[in-house]
Amino acid sequence: MARLLPELAASPPDHAPVPAGDPEQERRRLFDGLAHFLVRQGDGWPLLLAVEDIHWADETSLDFLLHLARRLAARPVLLLLTYRDDEAGPGLRRALAALDRERLAAEVRLGPLSRDDTAVMLRAIFDLGRPVRADFLEAIYGIAEGNPFFTEEILRSSWPPALWPTPIPCATAAPSTGSPSRAACGRRSGAAPRS
Repeated sequence: MARLLPELAASPPDHAPVPAGDPEQERRRLFDGLAHFLVRQGDGWPLLLAVEDIHWADETSLDFLLHLARRLAARPVLLLLTYRDDEAGPGLRRALAALDRERLAAEVRLGPLSRDDTAVMLRAIFDLGRPVRADFLEAIYGIAEGNPFFTEEILRSSWPPALWPTPIPCATAAPSTGSPSRAACGRRSGAAPRS
């Protein structure tokens, strides 16, 4: 790890070198080194650290994020963690409970976009000075159900970006590639994505 981040080669001042062999001590030292490195990035100014999709994180990563949150508690650093509540496993639930119990986190729930919000998003994407066509909006909203990520993926998979600023015909075609996100869009639309 020190080859990737030379700053980690030096131990944090509160730790003596640990002899190799004790995996738990090595893990703790790695956590302390990474946390020390990240804390130093915020020295002198506020810092935002964003970690997305922690519902896919393994136990060790979740343990590190909890360790990091504890180290950042009194610093001008915002640790922003995103996850899908419907995909949170037991490990994530335990980590979230610990963050809540230690008062290290505030939860902000994001719901789906409304039709009007989706229309605003589409107007921004296409740089339109007029409202989005109702049939186009309904086709996109009917598949994406207000999920901004799916809205973008539907657009990306259905129309080449070079055509985005031009008038786009209403389409309900399923995504055309085999990526996981596009497959999810295909499942939402009831169509199987093509590989």
